Amino acid sequence: MLEVVSQEGRLRGAVRRIAQRLKSERRREIQLSSRAGRVRVSVQWRAAERFWWHLAEDSDRWHLVLGHTARVHSIESASCEINLRRLGADRRLAGAVLRDGQGELFLAHSGRVGGARSGADRSALRSFLTPGNWHAVRWPDGVETELHVVAHLGGPRFARQLGRFVREMQRFKDSGEAGVQPRAVATLAEDAAAPLPAQCDHGLLLDALDAALRERGLGSDDADGGGAGDLFAHRFRGQRRIVELAVDASDDAAHRLLGRLVARRAAERGPVRPIAVLPRDAPDWTESIFRRLEVGLVRFGWKGEKAMFEGLDEALG
Repeated sequence: MLEVVSQEGRLRGAVRRIAQRLKSERRREIQLSSRAGRVRVSVQWRAAERFWWHLAEDSDRWHLVLGHTARVHSIESASCEINLRRLGADRRLAGAVLRDGQGELFLAHSGRVGGARSGADRSALRSFLTPGNWHAVRWPDGVETELHVVAHLGGPRFARQLGRFVREMQRFKDSGEAGVQPRAVATLAEDAAAPLPAQCDHGLLLDALDAALRERGLGSDDADGGGAGDLFAHRFRGQRRIVELAVDASDDAAHRLLGRLVARRAAERGPVRPIAVLPRDAPDWTESIFRRLEVGLVRFGWKGEKAMFEGLDEALG
């Protein structure tokens, strides 16, 4: 089980690592606006991920303040904060650093949202975040709770993972209705056994896959019944394409994904083309079995921070 890091030295090291991973040459002085008023601070701007960040420290905690925006304005308000105790752990704070069994560190958020609209509580955020990367964690006093694992500190896409979370937190605050889902609809429940670093990439993959489909003219047809469950659904050349992604390369994950796609095809009216998107190192048997069952197969991998989808055009037909 994931454990909350509470030792002062390890927390300080983790915070230092976060600052190093997010370091940017683009800095700006802004007026940071909150319910308490405005304060002048220096923020660092991550243009590629479209978020700014500010790290402050007081006697007992670090304050990691983050804001999503297309460009930094002279006055900004935070999209979210991920605050951490300098020593020990505090479930009243939104942030936590987690350690897995291999010693890898992850940044997590409790789901507590300050300054949001009425009704924007933890349960509403949980239903909003897609995919939801919630995991059971153990605190130093032995209490177990669930936290949303935001980003892998040691992973190559830490800044992008964090940036996506900041974006979704801003969308959640801006949305007029609790529980409104992002455009790319999927769940992570079936990938719960996948390595945690891969689960942290799931949202990035969904965004990239959605963009790749739209580049090919496959606009989502959710209004026509395509938004159910954990599938993309598109109409292309008169035939519906249902597309599902799995981040786990195991045999079990491939079997589960195949079963869901075949079941969905059987429930549809009219011609349907199911398409599975699996990691490059997915089992070899998927090639022949998926072809025999007339399920398109796409494999994905990473080129730096860019997701690459192999065989997508062929699978779409």
